Amino acid sequence: QFLVIGLDSLSSYRMLPVIGNKRGLAGPFSAKGALCLFVPLFMLLAGVFILYKIISSPDFYYDIRLKTYSKGKIFAGLLLFLLGALFLLNNFPFRDCKFDQYTQKAGVTPYQNLIDYVDAKGGLTFWSHPEARNVDSMGTVNIETGDFSEDLLLTENYTGFAILHAGYEKIGRPQGIWDELLTQYCQGLRKRPVFAIGELDYEREGDLSDYLRDLRTVLLVRELDKKEALLALKNGRMYVKRNAPYFVLDKFTLKDEASGVEKTHGEKIKTGGKVKIKIAGRFLKANETPLSIALIKDGEIVEFFNESAPFEISYEDTIEKGKMSYYRAEIKSDNALIVTNPIFVRND
Repeated sequence: QFLVIGLDSLSSYRMLPVIGNKRGLAGPFSAKGALCLFVPLFMLLAGVFILYKIISSPDFYYDIRLKTYSKGKIFAGLLLFLLGALFLLNNFPFRDCKFDQYTQKAGVTPYQNLIDYVDAKGGLTFWSHPEARNVDSMGTVNIETGDFSEDLLLTENYTGFAILHAGYEKIGRPQGIWDELLTQYCQGLRKRPVFAIGELDYEREGDLSDYLRDLRTVLLVRELDKKEALLALKNGRMYVKRNAPYFVLDKFTLKDEASGVEKTHGEKIKTGGKVKIKIAGRFLKANETPLSIALIKDGEIVEFFNESAPFEISYEDTIEKGKMSYYRAEIKSDNALIVTNPIFVRND
């Protein structure tokens, strides 16, 4: 359900608080709880005691040679020892888990716990295919995972979500959950904004190069290195495109008319009131397909543009005094979809 990116050490990944990783989910040490978890130790010691009594007997080797010694006692000692060792190993690190797959009414606590852990380690978390519903079966066991798009509203401090392929219909489209989340941020109800990325779920079917051509997250970086890529992901300096391998979004900026300061995807700007939004794009190869461009402000589509590439459009607007707003854009053409991340503006 999550993409975890940017943790610096192997130990940080090994301690991820996820189901199946007891070390990561272990709660604080409790003498009362640990006492129950150490019960297998008594089985192990009982097995050791029985085997020791058998082996330390003066007639042990003589009785084994004559096959007169009780095999039942040896078997019991070995069984107790092995079961005790296995159960003891299973209970390591001898602390109760904060929750498990059988915990009732855990809600989004497991997800928030993972988000907080990754955030404390300096990593990034993205909700993965949040609208995807999976129904499957293994033998006589039915497996079903439902749509969890509403969980984005119930959790906080994650970096973003995968808008494509399975995050657009309920979350990413205008007036969807994403706009609700961004509005909450602008109103001070959330500490951080939420950004969109593209995500591939490749299952070794088809040509991987076709998948990569079909869906891309374009990062705006100053240099081609890991640090810049992670900063772009963290700060929303990126846009997502599907079925548009040759389209380039040259510009999506917001400029304060008074100061001349200009910002782009994921960035924030202050204004005295009047701003100008510019959007420019082109195809690397000749393409006569008409483009429909929607400019979205605070969840509402404020303007539609019908253009042919290459294009450059501008839109002037006024920001209400004392208010923080955001702009984002969608560009559509046949099956193609390009989605920008928001630019935030405040009139102080």
